[in-house]
Amino acid sequence: MSDTRNTAAADKGDLLVEWNIDNHLFISFECDTRALEPFLPEPLEIIEIRPEVALLSIGILRFAPGHFGPDSPEFNELAGMIQVAGDLSGPMPGMPRMNFFDFSVYSNSKDFVELDQRCIYAPVYHIPSLKVDYTADGFGATVTDDNGPILSFENSHPDPQFSYGDFWGYHFTNTKGLQKGIWDWRGSRCEHQKPAKKFAIHNHPFFQGLDVKKVRSCYRQMMLEPGTIGHERFYTMQELKRQAR
Repeated sequence: MSDTRNTAAADKGDLLVEWNIDNHLFISFECDTRALEPFLPEPLEIIEIRPEVALLSIGILRFAPGHFGPDSPEFNELAGMIQVAGDLSGPMPGMPRMNFFDFSVYSNSKDFVELDQRCIYAPVYHIPSLKVDYTADGFGATVTDDNGPILSFENSHPDPQFSYGDFWGYHFTNTKGLQKGIWDWRGSRCEHQKPAKKFAIHNHPFFQGLDVKKVRSCYRQMMLEPGTIGHERFYTMQELKRQAR
């Protein structure tokens, strides 16, 4: 259930929002660094896995019912992120696992959009037509809206094995000045790097003008274990000094 109470937590800031997720696919794609760099405000630094290759990450999430009242339905989110260097200048409960700049977020829940905009200043859009069709095993999906196909993806692991993970990191947004916050994710997941060939990324407004032809290949895949709930929490946002390019 979402929670906007200011729960004291001196090591990471106050808890702003908590989500319960019953399906979560997280895919990172290799992409030409030069195609992603224009999205990043200073002083954020892009992470390269090798020269001129950075990571574009896509989250496909289905949230459990009941976040906005006992009868509120499940809903979907599609999140686009660029992996960036972490900031170790402040307290962090654990070593940051991944750090992201959020450049585009869609959801078919108006309540979710309003809460994300208010609490973590996400670049989130209410898209009532957003539709996620999962594969039979739940480890892949096709995402569309009224503007057409956005992306499709199928898991490449023939026998996923699941284990519990507790991850921390920073996320950055730039809708109300450049902001930094801590997130954590907990749940049972399979994470792997087996080569994936069954995916497609389409030229769509979700990608905010990114040349999707610069996406090269799939780098990492993660799936929440079916029948379990993942928990995602976001903490106090802090405005950072933005430098002009």
